[in-house]
Amino acid sequence: ILIGAKGKERVILNEEFVSQIIENNDIKALLNEYLFYQEAITSKTDEEKKFFVDQKDSFYAWVKVPVGTGADKYFIAEGLYQFEYLSNTKDSFNFIDVDLFKFVYSKRLENGVIDVKAGRFGFMDLTSVIFSQAADGAFLSYRNQSMTVSAYASYTGLLNSNIVKMYNAADFEPGDKENVYNLSDKFINAAATIAFLNLFGNQTVAAQVLGSFRADSISFTRIYATLSLDGPVYKNLFYSASASIGMSSYNDADFTTALLLKGNISYYFDKASAGAKFVFADKNFGGITSLVALNSLTEPGYSALLKAGIFGTYKPISDVLCKAEFNLAFDGLNDYELKGLEFGLSAEYQILSDLYAGAEWNFYKDCNETEFDFNKISLKIRITL
Repeated sequence: ILIGAKGKERVILNEEFVSQIIENNDIKALLNEYLFYQEAITSKTDEEKKFFVDQKDSFYAWVKVPVGTGADKYFIAEGLYQFEYLSNTKDSFNFIDVDLFKFVYSKRLENGVIDVKAGRFGFMDLTSVIFSQAADGAFLSYRNQSMTVSAYASYTGLLNSNIVKMYNAADFEPGDKENVYNLSDKFINAAATIAFLNLFGNQTVAAQVLGSFRADSISFTRIYATLSLDGPVYKNLFYSASASIGMSSYNDADFTTALLLKGNISYYFDKASAGAKFVFADKNFGGITSLVALNSLTEPGYSALLKAGIFGTYKPISDVLCKAEFNLAFDGLNDYELKGLEFGLSAEYQILSDLYAGAEWNFYKDCNETEFDFNKISLKIRITL
């Protein structure tokens, strides 16, 4: 999973991959990532456009320890060291982080299952746009064949601000990036979610309330309510849709209200898929995690934006996955005029069980001269030792 901004992009390996690696008696991996960016030259200039390299070399280490004799209780952790070098500025950085450090417990009841997590782990909201971040906290859920109910709470003040991507309060001053570890802004996050599975026609309906509250002298409060639906339309045709209302207040000011809408429809073939998607975020909307909405030079977040496009995937063989997408972006600060065109191509190849390679090309064409064209080529190699 890649999250974050250019020059600070962060790789988080998901728990399923980590667990598989550990079960295969491997306890570490090396990830080399080379990102080629086009320098900041406007779309109207005739100057030569040069590329620079953002090199990242990452070393991960994992540990998974069963608690007791069963598989229902265990402890799992992941640590990281990352070296980064920017060829255009000759700057280099060193980061360390622990993004996974949790205890997991599952209890099977007569009519369902209770799951408990405690420690540092990732959490994602129903939209995957508002909140997608690891933090220190706890998660409790009950699930059965017809519904899932869960509660989540976390604290961000002990995270590494060099790596964490959050919308911090305006008065927050991050530490010097030369330090390998700087503490993040102090937020208490909480969420409650309920989902009804196969409620009608195999459709799933979910509702979620999410809040983020700053634990400092100057307040910064954000509250969101989300309703989502997903399921099959006909045979291999599936959809998902969500609507969110967000409210935010800084330094005890009046709350502003904003709207976020997302939709996706996909059709699945034997070796391929194709679909269309859109996202709308009005000008007052802002999430908790600062995810990138457009691969442009300025990399805006999900605010004052309408983005719609098409995408497709193809698996020529079982170990290779190819993706393509094309999007139109419209500027919510300028009567939703066409803002830019976004293209993307990628390929991933699991060469061996412990050797992975990937390549990606992203291009953004500015249409209104308020931003810059953007070109990026990413090459990734992951070796499990």
